[in-house]
Parts: sequence; C-alpha cells; structure tokens
Amino acid sequence: LRGRAEQLVEQASGLFIWLHTAVELIATSDWGREEVLENVLNRKLTGDGEGTMTNMYLTVLDQATGRNARIRQVLRAFAGMLTTASAPMSISAMYAFLPSSLKKGSHIKEFTALVMKLKPVLTFSTGSGDTHNTQHAPVSLTVRAYHASFSDFIALEYLPSMVSDDPDKRQL
Repeated sequence: LRGRAEQLVEQASGLFIWLHTAVELIATSDWGREEVLENVLNRKLTGDGEGTMTNMYLTVLDQATGRNARIRQVLRAFAGMLTTASAPMSISAMYAFLPSSLKKGSHIKEFTALVMKLKPVLTFSTGSGDTHNTQHAPVSLTVRAYHASFSDFIALEYLPSMVSDDPDKRQL
C-alpha cells in the first residue's frame, strides 16, 4: 500500500487538489477501493495541470453516473445549477429545480444518492456552517464545489461539450 500511496503522490505532480480528489474518490467509493485506485493510477494524464484535473474530474463523474444516460442528464442539470447558483443551495432545493422530465420515475432519494457520489468534488454544509458533515439529513445539506477548478471545469468544459456539434466532444 505504501508503494501505491507514493504512486499517487508522484502522479499528483504537486497538484494538491488532484491528490485530495483522488483520495476522496477512493475513500468514498461504492466500488472496491483497489479497483478505483487502479483506475486512478492507470488513467492517462496530460502534461499540464488543467488537463490532469480534467481527467480526474471526468473519473469522478464517470464513477458517479456509470454509463447511464438518464443519470448523466440529471448530472448535467445538477452541474448547471451548481455553477450558476449565486449561493450554495440545498439538495432538496436543487431537486425542486430539476425539470419535471428528469424527475419522472425517480425520487429525491436517487437524486441525493447521485449528489453524495460527487463528494470528492463537493463540500456539504449544514445551516450552522459545519462543512463535510454528512451525518445530517442529506437533503437539508447545502452543496458547493470543493474547489474553483471544478466549477471552471463544469462551466468551461463539461456543459459546453454537451451542446457541441462535434460528436466526439459530447462524450464527456
């Protein structure tokens, strides 16, 4: 395990936020942690910090949604709210703003489960300012991006790729 930890540190190349996100992703995984660690270590990285973070954020989103197209649509709606809200919103408020077509056949529990899978890139807080405490009823927690680079990734890469004319760019 020590060798794996050293590999993670080396792969982070000094990007603390990458390392934090990788550790959170592994620690909060529903999958086997060894499998997630392997996925993180084997993910092809680009040479610059922005590309490295993009790759990490895509790994988090892939793990949260799998290949389920409907869940990816819900994620896009959530991501849009996350980046455009002027203040952190509660999970229940975000669910209320989802288009009715995305709520069909689902419940706030499924939406909450999706949001909680994004814990590696989000900060949760209660009204008392207690951050990262997910012991409270999850729907009452407010949500915001853990780091500004995630908001930038969503606004500049993830959401625009959904409306691209180039089908290869719509795969994010």
